Amino acid sequence: MLSGDLEFYASGHEGCWDVHVLSLPVISGKSKRIGYAISHTVTDPKGVEVGHALTFGPDRDIFVQAMHRAAADAIRNIRLVRSASHQVLQGIIEDSE
Repeated sequence: MLSGDLEFYASGHEGCWDVHVLSLPVISGKSKRIGYAISHTVTDPKGVEVGHALTFGPDRDIFVQAMHRAAADAIRNIRLVRSASHQVLQGIIEDSE
């Protein structure tokens, strides 16, 4: 599976993995904006959270970096689940022979 094998949507779709992103400005005690905090979670099609990350940065450019991390996190988790499912199926097939 390549990253190009995935499609990303603005809202959730039944049976799909979800990436939820929250972005907030970080304000100092002196009311000075010092950057942004971006949190993302990855949930599987059953709604179970399988990944989470928190990214900090000084300007809005950090949002693009955080989105790349969120996409990579989702792809990695999908690959892990598919690999584990394949190994379980292989074990079942070998046991039945």
